[in-house]
Amino acid sequence: FVFHIPLSHYLEGGEWIVSGLPITIILLALPLYRQLPLLLEHKFAILAGVTAGVITSVTSVFFLSRLLRVDEALIRSIIPKSITTPLGLIMSETLGGIAGVTVIAIVFTGLTGVIIYIPLFRIFKITHPVAQGIAMGTTSHAIGTSKALELGDIQGAMSSLAIVLAGIITIISAPVFLVLFAYI
Repeated sequence: FVFHIPLSHYLEGGEWIVSGLPITIILLALPLYRQLPLLLEHKFAILAGVTAGVITSVTSVFFLSRLLRVDEALIRSIIPKSITTPLGLIMSETLGGIAGVTVIAIVFTGLTGVIIYIPLFRIFKITHPVAQGIAMGTTSHAIGTSKALELGDIQGAMSSLAIVLAGIITIISAPVFLVLFAYI
């Protein structure tokens, strides 16, 4: 963005990163497998937490964008801000968004989350590792998961799970929200 590099050039240069994503997914699945009993124990809380995070993300984008009178194409570009870049780009394109804006929103969201998580966990006394991991993965996708892995195996595993669930829930719910919000 700063150097005016077209997204197509970025994606061409970043092709090796995209080719490494399947390996990364496998590596993220290992901690999740190790935490399977904990995941099953908290399955309803995990699903509720991720769903609440996605709903909050999508509705906050919509209402803040309406409040600030943001163009519809920008709204459609920012909606996938809390899911991984590959999914976010596909979703943005499907919704009629602008790919470059989507990439910036995703990176900004991930970095912001990593910066504010630890202070927020302290302020709100969020100490349960499942809650920490779900929060990090739901809102800050892969960047949040890398930070979650630093905090511990449970946080990393739950964050990995949250990435997948948040992506699925966002892809399913965002078009529905766009239709609902069109009437507001």
